[in-house]
Amino acid sequence: MLKLSRDAAKVLNEARAEAEVPRNYGLRIFAEPGIDGSNLAVAFAAGPEKDDQISEQDGLPVFVSHDVAEPLEEAVLDVETTDSGVSLVIKMEDEAGEMPSEDGEPPFDPRSQLN
Repeated sequence: MLKLSRDAAKVLNEARAEAEVPRNYGLRIFAEPGIDGSNLAVAFAAGPEKDDQISEQDGLPVFVSHDVAEPLEEAVLDVETTDSGVSLVIKMEDEAGEMPSEDGEPPFDPRSQLN
């Protein structure tokens, strides 16, 4: 299932708060028809649509449309900072930024045990 990097979850949670989107709304990822075929789209939504894959990542409900779920199975929604600001980008898991652990705790860093 598509995952969110820590940075992407932080940016999206901040955007949700800034836009005054209710906290119970989640992020829906879906295909939207475009001139050159389908484009990947994201929007805050009150809930999932039928057949969406559902997860919660860093406190943000995530709904992935069934028609894009399989191609995004090994992908991560991450952020990149450019001259024009922050952009959401899709990356493969090994290219993405820090990922939350399965239990929601930060990943263990053995350097934190050094004095």
